Amino acid sequence: MSFKIIQRNPGKWLGIFYTQSQATSSYMTFVNFGMTALNLWALWELKIKEIVPWFNLWLFIAVFVLVAVTIGVCHYIFVQKPMIIFQNEQACKHENPVMRRFDDLEKAIKELRGDKNC
Repeated sequence: MSFKIIQRNPGKWLGIFYTQSQATSSYMTFVNFGMTALNLWALWELKIKEIVPWFNLWLFIAVFVLVAVTIGVCHYIFVQKPMIIFQNEQACKHENPVMRRFDDLEKAIKELRGDKNC
């Protein structure tokens, strides 16, 4: 038994909304993470200072920034390339005007060469 997933095209507006919300959500996630971290510090400051008395708010913020930068670097190293590869595959698969233009150019080159097996 085979199962085929069919992708639908609801129109350009959904792509516009998703792209813009995805582009701005990373900034909002960082702000949300920072607020959560500050709340964590406010709630656990006394317990943290009992265990590690030299740990202060500025060191906590520095650790937070270091974690955020590390996440960004790891994303760039491990996630960015596979994500672009997948997006390129999807762009080539679904009614892409650039790919249509490439197909037209390929046909024109074959006609100019007179090749049938290119």
